[in-house]
Amino acid sequence: MEAAVAGTLDRRSFTKALGAAGAVAGFGFGHAPFALAQARAKVVIIGGGIGGATVANYLRKATPKVEITIIEPLARITTCAGSNLFMGGVRTIEDLTHDFTALRNRGIQVLRDTAQAIDTAKKTVKLESGVSISYDKLVVSPGIDFKSIEGYDDAASEQMPHAWRGGKQMLLLKRQIEDMEDGGAIVLGVPSGHYRCPPAPYERACMIALHLKRLKPKSKVILLDAKTQFAKEALFKQAFATYYPNLIELNQSAKTDDLAIVRADAKSRTVTTKSGQTFKGAVVSIIPPQKAGAIAVTSGLADGDWCPVDANTFEAKKAKDVFILGDSAMADPMPKSGFAANSQAKLVAESIAVDLVKATRYPPRLRNTCWSLLARADTVKMGAAYGVKDGKIVQINSFASEAKEPVMTRAKNTSEYLTWYANMMRDSFGKTA
Repeated sequence: MEAAVAGTLDRRSFTKALGAAGAVAGFGFGHAPFALAQARAKVVIIGGGIGGATVANYLRKATPKVEITIIEPLARITTCAGSNLFMGGVRTIEDLTHDFTALRNRGIQVLRDTAQAIDTAKKTVKLESGVSISYDKLVVSPGIDFKSIEGYDDAASEQMPHAWRGGKQMLLLKRQIEDMEDGGAIVLGVPSGHYRCPPAPYERACMIALHLKRLKPKSKVILLDAKTQFAKEALFKQAFATYYPNLIELNQSAKTDDLAIVRADAKSRTVTTKSGQTFKGAVVSIIPPQKAGAIAVTSGLADGDWCPVDANTFEAKKAKDVFILGDSAMADPMPKSGFAANSQAKLVAESIAVDLVKATRYPPRLRNTCWSLLARADTVKMGAAYGVKDGKIVQINSFASEAKEPVMTRAKNTSEYLTWYANMMRDSFGKTA
């Protein structure tokens, strides 16, 4: 049961308490006055990535007395956001790795454990350690899980890495590329449907090709795209032709899923597409089709592959007092990205804080921007602002790089990209520097 509250706030007071958003996204929270202090209501957050960490950080600012617990099996998070910068040698793995020290210093408990089951009736979460913890509000931010491909399991992913989660898989793919002899082919399979960061496979192709161009110019990247069109298509095709004319070979489906990988053989490093074509590589990276994180699906929060949410609050449509955000949420037309997760997390934190202090809800403001590094100082971007109309998320406006832009514009985008990542990590994990 939620704790009683010592008062309510009007919008002006609430906005003043929460503060303005900074350079990262949407709106944000500042340091809340003592009036926001709560009795010990319990908020549990499943997943300590960008989405979960941001909720914890902003909720702590807004509600200093709430008991906040993050359930996360990893001691440190290596973000998938920015992973292509690692592939291109622009950032190290340590640059992309973050711990929970700053959040712990703010009184947020971080349990190194795995959520196994959610009982939404009893409001409890059962952990792998055998412990069950109760909640008043629950945030589910487990990222993505993979749909099955014949022959492609966890063991096969050690030979044919997807590198679509941060950490070990990223290191494995980069090591395989570095160990490959010049003249080898790198097969990169791209799924159709919704998946984490729509432009990222094509940025990854560019960053791998950048490495090949310098060190293994006889090699190439073979892109197998299950889609007939993709995000920033004209910009990427221009980059392929300009920077990597003999290094990236794009194979695009004539109709959706023609070139979807349906079978893999890790021993021979070959893949077979739905159309029956077989491709072999010295290195093979399969990005499988995706769905909501397993805990969201097994707990009955999903409808098909993804979890429907109330567009105004991101509360789960299938469970009261449960909020879902980031990659697992069904939030079209917003893409699944680190920026989007950070923006949605602020809305979730606000929604929970408003509930706890019995203040009035106001229309959400959401944003996303996605940068893609094409070459050393050539970055393109696209993004949009979102609101809610008739209970659905709608795009309010958008922007995108153009094919013909000054060199300085692209260089400025590159600086903006790198600065954004550093700012978002501070915004998410609560770091002060």
